[in-house]
Amino acid sequence: MVIRIEQGKGQKDRYVMLSPKLLEILRDYWKMRRPKEWLFPGDRADQPITRSAVGQACAKAQDLSGLSKPVTPHSLRHTFAVHLLEAGADVRTIQLLLGHRSLATTAQYLRIATNKVCATSSPSSSCRARRPPCRLLPSRNTSERRGSGPLGAGSGISSAATAKPIVPSMTRRCRPPSAAS
Repeated sequence: MVIRIEQGKGQKDRYVMLSPKLLEILRDYWKMRRPKEWLFPGDRADQPITRSAVGQACAKAQDLSGLSKPVTPHSLRHTFAVHLLEAGADVRTIQLLLGHRSLATTAQYLRIATNKVCATSSPSSSCRARRPPCRLLPSRNTSERRGSGPLGAGSGISSAATAKPIVPSMTRRCRPPSAAS
């Protein structure tokens, strides 16, 4: 139940999952068209479909659907990655499916899936042991004591090597999950 994609984006071969529903659609398509050499032939039967033909099909689908945002093969790729993350796939699996060498590249695709992060509970929320409150030690660097740390004035929490806060800022506000979900 996988499809091998040869020479896809980045001239890389990869495998992607094949759902039973898509398999049924592809079988019906094959029975109707009976393609010989390529599953999706181009204008000439001996040539594969071109990038521009795929882009035109996406534009046509956008027009027919009435969507205001552009629909491109790349936007479908982003959507695929985000849906995988929201369905519970781990980032490493998404990285392999998209064919990225670097995990940082995959992370760029997933920056819009903040609801997954917001819905995740902290491991510390399940702790029952009572501990004394944490005391933050003041930093030796006076500029850090003046409020450059992520917790505000005098927190003294920052990375000494980079002089940047350790905790990255969120670009979107998290909303609590609704009662319906």
